[in-house]
Amino acid sequence: MPRWLGRPAEVQMRPRGSVMLVFLSAADAAHAIQHSVSVFGNFCSARRFEDVPRVRTCDNCCGTDHTGRICEREMRCGVCCSNQHTTASHKCEDISCDF
Repeated sequence: MPRWLGRPAEVQMRPRGSVMLVFLSAADAAHAIQHSVSVFGNFCSARRFEDVPRVRTCDNCCGTDHTGRICEREMRCGVCCSNQHTTASHKCEDISCDF
């Protein structure tokens, strides 16, 4: 079963999506990147997947150089920047807020 990235309503509006292909050799992958790939009879461009590590943020202060377990900084909410609560305990009064 395919797994789509994004909200269901947004996914239905997209004309196309991404697919990850795995090749048996580097030469096969290079050929696909250079010449394109046929998927269900349609030629599609291909590019190398760049695995970028996810930036982890501190649960307490939203810093990126440490984790919440060892945080000694002031508490900060990542949504509203309040120092009265963390992002996990954010309660928004704004009705349009999707958080």
